[in-house]
Amino acid sequence: FNCLENNANQNKIAIHYIDKDYIVSSYSYKELSILVNKFTLLIKKNLKKNKFSNVIIHSSSSIESAVSMLACAKLGIPHTVIFENLSSDSIFLRMELLKSTLIITRADQKQFNRDLLPAIKRYNNSNLKIISFSNYKIKYPKILNVSIEDINGMDFYNSSYNFVNSNHTLFTLFTSGSTGIPKGIMHSSGGYLLYSKYTCIKQFGMNTKSIVLTASDAGWINGHTYALYGPLSIGSTTVLIEKPFILLNQKFLKKIIKDLNISILYLPVTLIRMLKSISRKTKIKVGSLK
Repeated sequence: FNCLENNANQNKIAIHYIDKDYIVSSYSYKELSILVNKFTLLIKKNLKKNKFSNVIIHSSSSIESAVSMLACAKLGIPHTVIFENLSSDSIFLRMELLKSTLIITRADQKQFNRDLLPAIKRYNNSNLKIISFSNYKIKYPKILNVSIEDINGMDFYNSSYNFVNSNHTLFTLFTSGSTGIPKGIMHSSGGYLLYSKYTCIKQFGMNTKSIVLTASDAGWINGHTYALYGPLSIGSTTVLIEKPFILLNQKFLKKIIKDLNISILYLPVTLIRMLKSISRKTKIKVGSLK
């Protein structure tokens, strides 16, 4: 509610989404709200016999991951975003720790068979349901294949919110697990939204006129806070990039800053180092991209 309907200008662009082919799709607050509402109803309609807990969203930064995250928040279901390139062992560990009952994925058939299927079989939970946003129809029992276009074409979109207490878990985000079993950090609904808005306003200077490009994967806390929940809760416009490393294409980076009129650019340290490395070779100042 705070990230969608609570914003006064519903016709304003909420999200510009840049896919791996450099194609930009734009969604207003009203359009995004309708998509989220339809997706929540789709979940309840098709999987109503199942009681959900700790939904796993297997996705990079995308319109699909944004709709999935906001839909889970709307339903009051804690969610966990995991990287698309995690191994089957890493996926299984997170499923086992969370006792998940729903997986939302963008994996194609090859990636599904390689990474997700072994984890699902090992997890061996008869209550597990799967929703696939893949461009390819995944063949597996109890799987629902959909697309953003499918959801957008549905007739129903009005849906009520499951309002929750401020200390209700909004999402869990895992450490990499490089030092042992991954540790899940739980973020509460009220406290998280408060510090998201506060740091966006005080540290970033965001406001309703801001157009924010946060080049961070959805599996990082920066991708949650400064690419989705924070900017939308303020009424800013956020730019999501499916593959952040396409910004290493200097011509594209300059073009996207100019075309979308980016006012706040927040890059991961790794990407900044790579840009600096490129700038030394090409004699282009990274500071000039600000």
